[in-house]
Amino acid sequence: MPAQVVAPPPSAAAPAATGFSSKTYRTVLQTGDSMVGGGLCRALQPRFAREGTKFVRDVLESGSIEHFAESDRVPMLLARHDPDLVLLTLGANDVGGTVTPFLGKKVEKIVAMTQKEGPRDCIWIGPPRWKVDGRPVVEMLKAHVAPCVFFDSTDIEMQRKPDKIHPDEKGGDQWAVAFWHFFRGPEADAGSFDVLAGVLK
Repeated sequence: MPAQVVAPPPSAAAPAATGFSSKTYRTVLQTGDSMVGGGLCRALQPRFAREGTKFVRDVLESGSIEHFAESDRVPMLLARHDPDLVLLTLGANDVGGTVTPFLGKKVEKIVAMTQKEGPRDCIWIGPPRWKVDGRPVVEMLKAHVAPCVFFDSTDIEMQRKPDKIHPDEKGGDQWAVAFWHFFRGPEADAGSFDVLAGVLK
């Protein structure tokens, strides 16, 4: 069964009045490729902190879907931190490659890791547009990430670093605001970059 898919602005798949969840989470784990290591993670951490949530960031530079599927990285992180929400930010390093059923199975394997000890809230944050057409990877993810929910980052405008790939701090904040409106609902106060800048340092 394909995952619930949400793109900013939220689609009918996620009622605009509610967002993804109204829960207050104890621990959030965000893991993935270098897109985690940029401005997005630094912008999400203080937003979760305002709710009293511990935010754990894990980055694997140049990490691919297959690498995560074939390593023990995710199980070790889950055992160490026991998060009640997992944010998977993967796919950017698979854009431009051949999308096959094999890759879809690797996505399913990663998702299964998050649910091995029982149901756990999970959101797969798709890659933003950055070079060649990323739609094949995005469509593959949509079809394979259930029971995680898929957040489509394709059309989010964000400021980039000089490499024109990774978001800088301002771009990460733009990405985080779009995510937060999906997460808590479009009327949620996502805060402002200027107000949160002191926490981001």
